[in-house]
Amino acid sequence: MDHSSEKTPKQYRLSRYIAVFAKTTGAYEGKILLTCQSLEVLQQIFEVSADDPMYEAWDVTAKEMKKLIGHGMLLEPLDLERYDYELHASRV
Repeated sequence: MDHSSEKTPKQYRLSRYIAVFAKTTGAYEGKILLTCQSLEVLQQIFEVSADDPMYEAWDVTAKEMKKLIGHGMLLEPLDLERYDYELHASRV
């Protein structure tokens, strides 16, 4: 059987960003774009295996914030007292 006409799944680029939520209400307040989108670095920072594509939301705590800043992916400290932060991935 000739498979040359079969279509392969379309590949999409992902954008990863930090979603910001108010601690008091849980309301979405906006997003912070990362200066670098390296999946490999994010997997190291969040201590996940290399085969995890990190499609799910990941909580950003002080530990991850320090590592994101250290890798130059985040330029300023997060206000962890006022807001909750999550790493998100969305299709571009």
